[in-house]
Amino acid sequence: MLLAAGNVMASDKHKAPGNSRKPAPPTVIITAYPGTSVTWPELVTLVASGADSYLWSENAGSSTSATVVVNFTGDYSVTGTTNGESASADIHIDVNTGQVYSSAGFDQNNPCVGTSLTLAGGATGGLVSYTVSFRGPVPIPNPDVNAPGIMQFTATKPGYYSAGTIGTYVMSATETAATATGVLSAMSTVEIRPVLSLTATELIVDKGTSVTLNADSDNRDNDFTNYRWDGGQIGKTIVITPTESMIYSVTAVDIYNGCTYAESIRILACDPLLAAQIGSVSFAPPIGNERSLQITGVGTTYVVTGPGGYVFSQVFRGQASRTVTIPAGNLAGRYTVTVSNRDACGRSDTITRTIELPGI
Repeated sequence: MLLAAGNVMASDKHKAPGNSRKPAPPTVIITAYPGTSVTWPELVTLVASGADSYLWSENAGSSTSATVVVNFTGDYSVTGTTNGESASADIHIDVNTGQVYSSAGFDQNNPCVGTSLTLAGGATGGLVSYTVSFRGPVPIPNPDVNAPGIMQFTATKPGYYSAGTIGTYVMSATETAATATGVLSAMSTVEIRPVLSLTATELIVDKGTSVTLNADSDNRDNDFTNYRWDGGQIGKTIVITPTESMIYSVTAVDIYNGCTYAESIRILACDPLLAAQIGSVSFAPPIGNERSLQITGVGTTYVVTGPGGYVFSQVFRGQASRTVTIPAGNLAGRYTVTVSNRDACGRSDTITRTIELPGI
């Protein structure tokens, strides 16, 4: 048997690999001229580079130009595209619309009464207008509008001392025609505290009467220590028995800063006040058309009023019982006699009597 071998042909097919790489995204750069921080009304020009086309953020007007001009503080971004590939860049711009400043006491911590304080206020930058005000428990002059001020003075009273500045600015955006208005403010305060207070159960007493004196802070917060009285006593409270009018003084140390404060109080001590009295009122015999009243009483002031607007008064020194002759009017009618007694401490007592004066 004869066998025949056939030719077998094989064909290999090879495909060249395709190019699957995408174009590289662009490197986008933003450059700011004259810089990233300016003072209004100076503008900032932003220039984008590194791509074929651009789209800026909305706060830059959504511009498609490579260059935009801005004059507001903010974060700006741009997207650049080349060969269908995009990349973004960001930049922060500061447009200084002005600054206001203030300082009170130059950061002095708990200054004492009598300390020399310095208050300062003013503004810098693109402010349209500003005002400075100084305030405190004592009158402090204020600068004129748009004028910085520095005031140095002695703080003679406790309380709050402050320096404040308020400024107004207006900006207009050249591309969007928008306007921005704002108010800047700064406040600085220093407190001088506390207030030493001295009180008494009575300010006016009879000689030999006991009086309690109490020293403390005005807000009763135990702000003081080391109370010492001019009579040698120690403590917040003392009892005195004055036999004459006197001034009593105390010193105490502020627990916040060690300042020593002093306070005084005057206690008036006098002889007991005698009650005003009208013992008797009689008419002296007339001399011509003139008559007079004889008043016996206790008082320092005698006043008589009567018909036709008649008024007569006489004042004496010292409490005593006395007889006073007072000219009376020549008109018949009702007369009022008022006797007042007043002591050296200012206490007084008054009594009044009405009499009828017959015609001559």
